[in-house]
Amino acid sequence: MPYHGVRGDFLLGMVLDGSDFSLEERTIGGCGFCVLTLPQGELRRQVALRRGVRALQKRQVRCCVFPDDFSEQRYFLNKGIHGVDAQPLLRKKAGQWVVAERQARELAGSVAVSCDRMTEDVANAVRFLLGKMMCVSLPPIRGAEELQREIRRDSGAVLRLLPAPRLAEAETLLDFSFSALEGQELTLRFGESELPRFLLPEDVEQNAPHDTHSAQLAAALWEMGRIETAMIGLKSRI
Repeated sequence: MPYHGVRGDFLLGMVLDGSDFSLEERTIGGCGFCVLTLPQGELRRQVALRRGVRALQKRQVRCCVFPDDFSEQRYFLNKGIHGVDAQPLLRKKAGQWVVAERQARELAGSVAVSCDRMTEDVANAVRFLLGKMMCVSLPPIRGAEELQREIRRDSGAVLRLLPAPRLAEAETLLDFSFSALEGQELTLRFGESELPRFLLPEDVEQNAPHDTHSAQLAAALWEMGRIETAMIGLKSRI
């Protein structure tokens, strides 16, 4: 489990915006967090940042859930505290992401999945999409023909194998091509791309701070085994 610390139950951090400095232990979704609240005001904030980071380091916190659009995350990273990586979870939910965005944008055109190699996440995304529509395109990579035969046998849906230039013509392109490389992310192209809002079970949502980065919180709870993939929903931000 990538976010486990060395000792204790409160191994993950969470940073919130507030009116006063505080550091407390809080349980959200059955997972323990060291919750750091930072005050407003330039001078107070700078003092609180230094004090808060030292406190998190003392507790061996190396990974935090940050607020949406948190401008000071680079400061934490420079001190060895990084944000939760939501990309592994997003790749698991990639098919649902496509469907949620297409419904929100009222899109009905062609869908393609781009990838350099066949992975479990790619295959699952293709299967999910073909459960919602009758045709999806994929490049003719190793393993694609086998997946094509499996899908035709099981559901009769059509998985088309097309070269990359043809895939790029699709209205919606789910791109796994560079997701395994450092610094690259899974992307979805339909004129613009933005991480969706991750929806957690109602009891978790009610207990979570309202300005928390939903993707990071969902990924943290998922990585810690507190919630299953199927319990997480996706909603377009538009």
